[in-house]
Amino acid sequence: MMIQKIGVAAVVLMFVSTAAHAQMISPFGKKGPKMGRADIELMDKAAEPLFEGSDFKIGTSADWSNPSSGWSGKVTTIAETKKSGLGCRTLDYGFNLPKRTDTKVYRVNWCKTKDGVWRLSP
Repeated sequence: MMIQKIGVAAVVLMFVSTAAHAQMISPFGKKGPKMGRADIELMDKAAEPLFEGSDFKIGTSADWSNPSSGWSGKVTTIAETKKSGLGCRTLDYGFNLPKRTDTKVYRVNWCKTKDGVWRLSP
């Protein structure tokens, strides 16, 4: 399993939830199988509890799966830090397909803004 750190622009493209863009997303590269809107929504829903509450524990994970598309994955908490006074969390997003033996994992940093919204952080 290889972990890749990706830039903010790539993450925004990966997690965009419009149907037109969601059909073009693949953690496995340009020619890889594409994720759909439902896959992204299931992944986001699985990750939501990892952002809530103050009892953050490193290593906590949430699995997600879409039987219709075959996509599945795991979101795992990696670290909790402070940047410019903001609370930040690092999460690994793992992606699997039943017909592939490899798992792609992307490490993403999020910080909670003063208005309470979690935003991507470099």
